[in-house]
Amino acid sequence: MILGRWIDGEVQTWLAHSWEWQSTPDSPEKGPIATIQLRDNLWWHDGESLTATDVAFTYQFLKDTALGSLENPVPSPRFRGAATLVKSATAIDDQTVRIHFNPASQAVARRAFTVPVLPKHIWEQKQKRANTVFENDTPATQALVWENLQAIGSGPLQFLNTEATEQLTLERFDHHFLRHIYRDEVTVNTSSDQPSHLEHLKRYASGPQFERLRFIVVPSGAAATQLVLNNEADATATGVSSADVRTIGRADNVQLHVDQSPAMYHVGFNARKTPFSNVRFRRAVAQLLDKEYLVEEVFDGYAKPAASPLARHDTLAEDLRWVDVDPELPFPGTNGTLNQAKAKDLFKDAGFRYTNNGKLLRQ
Repeated sequence: MILGRWIDGEVQTWLAHSWEWQSTPDSPEKGPIATIQLRDNLWWHDGESLTATDVAFTYQFLKDTALGSLENPVPSPRFRGAATLVKSATAIDDQTVRIHFNPASQAVARRAFTVPVLPKHIWEQKQKRANTVFENDTPATQALVWENLQAIGSGPLQFLNTEATEQLTLERFDHHFLRHIYRDEVTVNTSSDQPSHLEHLKRYASGPQFERLRFIVVPSGAAATQLVLNNEADATATGVSSADVRTIGRADNVQLHVDQSPAMYHVGFNARKTPFSNVRFRRAVAQLLDKEYLVEEVFDGYAKPAASPLARHDTLAEDLRWVDVDPELPFPGTNGTLNQAKAKDLFKDAGFRYTNNGKLLRQ
């Protein structure tokens, strides 16, 4: 579980009941300070209390899983970006923790609230050095190699059992704080400098309405779709392929939920090796892809061509927006058919030459 969760584009309180900020406008190099009040009666799945000590430990542990026992820190690769925002975290009492941040705005510092809080009584014993090393002979701790097959957390669902490569079953954790929040009791905190206490939790009130959640491992997305169509599963945990959309649409017993995926497809190059180390060569190769054709033929129209990874972001430069054609690297052809003469001209313009029998010469 986390102190704050992304809800409707903002980090809202979750395990935290509230947080207050102490700015340091006269000393911006010191960074902001947040005092966090945890909710009442927070528990780990093994029955231990979740306290501010666990929160403070989490930030210390993510920055150095060896907890100072080795010559150099061994940070956790995951959540490292968010954890490095924190300079120090101190438990004031069981429900209060004060976090001193490195220089950053409050909006950026708030991202540190989204790292998962770890149970100190379990992870502290994983600080010892493991019998393995990472690249460049970097030592590893037991925390970084531990499989943790029966994880202890504090979320609304807890581990029940698993069968390797077959299934995972979780069951409802009735001591989770959401189980004690009811929709008809949700109120809005009107204080202007405090995050709303319960309003953003209204959709999650009372927690899961089912007792168990079982994940079944299947060989493909199509197989998962078929399980749902056969009433052998309630939903898929992965997206469906465009080829399955029509089948789902014709079925009476299922619903298709459509959302924009944050993922993108791109062609990457090993820029350390020639000729891909030559940016002009890479640009010429990139133009050989007819993105509009791929969208229609490969994705059945369930995608959009783009000229930049920031295509969906408001900050994208206007001259990089896709309007009928790639504004930067237009395809030399039509409807997926390459105009070979134009394609060769791209490489010639990039400084490359061809042999008499049409083979591209490497520089």
